[in-house]
Amino acid sequence: MTRDVFLNADGVEFANAAAKTFTIDNDATDRAFDADTVAVAELADVVATLIKDLEALFPGNFITTTS
Repeated sequence: MTRDVFLNADGVEFANAAAKTFTIDNDATDRAFDADTVAVAELADVVATLIKDLEALFPGNFITTTS
């Protein structure tokens, strides 16, 4: 049995993980939504914001932006 996730001195390492990036178009920064009345487009903006926030913490790992 092989392990794909390791904890080391630098944090978490994903073995055998090919680098994947996201391309985000037409997004708006959105860090809040009403869980009872949310629209798909609003959730998409929240996900885009989350990906951009992760990219800010770990540059070069998550996104290629076009907007």
